Amino acid sequence: MDNEFFKTNFKYNEAGELVLEGEYDMVGEMVAEITAQKETLWKRFCQDVCEKMVAYYSEDSIDVIHFHKVFNEKFNEVTKYWKEENNE
Repeated sequence: MDNEFFKTNFKYNEAGELVLEGEYDMVGEMVAEITAQKETLWKRFCQDVCEKMVAYYSEDSIDVIHFHKVFNEKFNEVTKYWKEENNE
């Protein structure tokens, strides 16, 4: 269980005793996990396709480490924009 999705409340019962009530948002956690995996799969797919296209059209062999760095920066920038746009 992830603490981010666990909510607690302190209440007093009829006898005046302090009672801890908890609620776990399992659906919220599952949605967050699926979203994270979907983004990772999408990123891998895009990276593979872009890498192959660059290698195909490049006369010289590409510097894979530099390509991954640039790709990761751009991908993170774009997905951050998508998330901000969807939250508005």
